[in-house]
Amino acid sequence: MKSIIICEGPTDFVLLQYFMRKVNNWDEGQESKNKPKGFEKSRSRDFQKGENSLRIICADGCSRMPLLLSKILENNFLASSSDEVYSKIVYLTDNDEDQTKEEVFLNLKMIWNTQTDFVNNSWTSMEIDNERLDDLSVDFLPLVIPFEETGAIETFLLQTLASAKKYDASVIDRGNKFVDLIASENEYLKHRRDITKAKLDVFFSVKTPAEQFTQRQNILKNVPWEQYENIRESFKELKKL
Repeated sequence: MKSIIICEGPTDFVLLQYFMRKVNNWDEGQESKNKPKGFEKSRSRDFQKGENSLRIICADGCSRMPLLLSKILENNFLASSSDEVYSKIVYLTDNDEDQTKEEVFLNLKMIWNTQTDFVNNSWTSMEIDNERLDDLSVDFLPLVIPFEETGAIETFLLQTLASAKKYDASVIDRGNKFVDLIASENEYLKHRRDITKAKLDVFFSVKTPAEQFTQRQNILKNVPWEQYENIRESFKELKKL
């Protein structure tokens, strides 16, 4: 069975790879021979667990996520065998002011061309059209994080990092206040999304001022995310892949 996760940006892209390895026991699979058009920012290797495979795609922005989901549905529509079908699809995005939860679910209904009301963090079985294959259905999971508040994956990660180390919590708090002060002057950081990203960037700039990109990935990979209740609870449905 083939599964696929569409995530919004590079931070969650790195985190998901670590989480699926560490918590859900996915292993590195073979090098992907073909990367479908539109999947350019996916991993070069799919994950493997027994006979099952998992692909993770970074949309590089919430605006591109609907396009990638449409391409996945097109792939399923054109599949000539059940082995080519993505049987489980996860759509992971932020709950921020740039796209409210209501807007996300309205867009999803339009893409799927359905009247079905999707439920956040809950699987829905969807029938799909395919002229070659009969009685074809896929399971779809929308994940808009955080569930209970407005924010982004960066906010979610900062909260978890702050709970891991007292001094980091102090650095994060002071960095957040600095960013909020700059934003209040309305010269830079005029959008909530920019403010959220700036807060994470300030923390990493202080913690790893040199080679920030590489060090950031190392920090994300080395934090034992599986030990924290908020991320285990938020990603619990990914165990079903």
